[in-house]
Amino acid sequence: MKCPAIFPNEPARLAALANYGLDEQQTLQSLEPVVRIASRMFDMPVSAVNMIGNDHVFFAASTGVGEVDMGRDVSFCAHAINQLEVMVVPDARTDDRFHDNPLVTGAANLRFYAGVPLHSPEGLALGALCIIDDKPHHDFSAEDQDRLKELAKMVTD
Repeated sequence: MKCPAIFPNEPARLAALANYGLDEQQTLQSLEPVVRIASRMFDMPVSAVNMIGNDHVFFAASTGVGEVDMGRDVSFCAHAINQLEVMVVPDARTDDRFHDNPLVTGAANLRFYAGVPLHSPEGLALGALCIIDDKPHHDFSAEDQDRLKELAKMVTD
């Protein structure tokens, strides 16, 4: 398993996240419709807006997710915030970054992941909008990526 990279400007990124008043104890009800739309649009059992803290990931909004205590080190979204575009993992079992990740090998049985980084107005990556399935998907198209990016724009707005 490869751990996600930490930004050189990590203190500024964490300060921006804190300035939004987002934390593990509070979901954002206004984002619930977006994750439900994403789940239905892509026929995925799980969709979430994950915010990446110092060492933890917290769910600002989600559908199809139970109680989760996720460390940044295993988070797919913590990898996605290091990307400029949509990060697509068609089959996590065959991806060098994730094949031995506990989310892949354990009860979550994560196979497919697509996530779009969410940026502050200053350009700091705070989290990601993601869709997840327990089945691989090798057919996630450029058009699908564009639709996911459009939903991510709704989240950041």
